[in-house]
Amino acid sequence: MAKVDDIIQELKSIRERIGAKPVDFSFERVRIDNDLASRSEVEALFHPSGFLMKGGMPVFVYIRDHTESGYLSPEQARKIHFYKCRTLQEKIRAKKFELRYRVTSRDDNRYLIDTERQKEKEVALYPCQNCLERVSYQCFSWQTPLGEKEKIVRNFDAKVALALIGQQFEIFREDVAKSGLSPASLPAGYSGSWRRISRELRRSKNYTCEQCGVQLKNAPQCVDTHHGDHDKQNNRYSNLVCLCKCCHAKLHGHYTLGSCKDYIDKEQKRQGCVRTCIEFN
Repeated sequence: MAKVDDIIQELKSIRERIGAKPVDFSFERVRIDNDLASRSEVEALFHPSGFLMKGGMPVFVYIRDHTESGYLSPEQARKIHFYKCRTLQEKIRAKKFELRYRVTSRDDNRYLIDTERQKEKEVALYPCQNCLERVSYQCFSWQTPLGEKEKIVRNFDAKVALALIGQQFEIFREDVAKSGLSPASLPAGYSGSWRRISRELRRSKNYTCEQCGVQLKNAPQCVDTHHGDHDKQNNRYSNLVCLCKCCHAKLHGHYTLGSCKDYIDKEQKRQGCVRTCIEFN
C-alpha cells in the first residue's frame, strides 16, 4: 500500500507543478522480456515522445552482460534506460552492438543478466540518471545534492517510473492533438506551444545569455531556453532562463554544441564574458 501511495503522491506533485487536469491513462500490461539482435531493434523502440515503447507500451532497455560484482554498485552497474537519452544513443552507436541488449516490461525491479559465472541471474539494476532527469523522477535533476541523487538511484521503483511515463505520455498525446503537429515534429517532453514560447523568451532577452552575459543576436540558433526547475511542462516566465548553448551544455552535462561552440567562444572572448565553451575542448 505504501508504494501505491508513493505513486499517487508522485503523480499529484507533477500534475500540480504543471497545472494539468487529471488524465485517465492506462497501458495494456503485456509481458515483454526479450533479447534484441540488432541496433535497429533498439532504435525501433524510440517513440516520438522520447520514451522507449514497444507495441504502445513503455519498456526498459539494458545491457545484459555484467561483471560478477559490477551489478551491485550504482557506479559500476550497466544502467536501465526508459528514455531516448543521449547516453543510450551514444552507446548503441559507439559499441557497434557487440553488447547484448534486452528489452523488458517488468515493473518489479528484477532483470535477467549474465555474468562470467552465472547465466540468467535475476537481479535489481539501477536507472540511467539522464533518463531520471528527463521525466523528473522524484524531481531528480543534475542540481540535486549528491547524497539525494544517490538515494533516488538506489531506491528506484519501476512502478513509479512507469506511472510517470504514463502521465507524461498522455500529456504528449494531448499536445500533439492540440498543436496539429505530427508526433515526430513535436519536441519530446515539451508542450505543443514550446517552440513559440522559447522563441519569444529569447527575443525578449535580446538573445543574451543570463549565465555568462554573451550577446548572440546575430546567431539566435546558438541560444536556448532552459527550464529553471527542469520541468519541461512548467513554462511560467519566471521559470525560463535564456542561455547560450555552452552554458546550457555545462548546466546539463551534455555537449551537443554543433557549430555554435567556436562562434560562442569567439564572442565570449570579444565581449569579455566568462568563456564556458573552452570547457568542452
